[in-house]
Amino acid sequence: MTGSVIHPPEHTIAAAFDQAQARDRDHVRTWVVLVDGAATNST
Repeated sequence: MTGSVIHPPEHTIAAAFDQAQARDRDHVRTWVVLVDGAATNST
């Protein structure tokens, strides 16, 4: 779980996917992503 009040949403989301990629390089597992529904995250 991650979040930030300092970095923009794009940075935080990219960092989360980078971490997921590092943990599961071959995409063997199902990835689940939850966002809070803020308008800035719903692009």
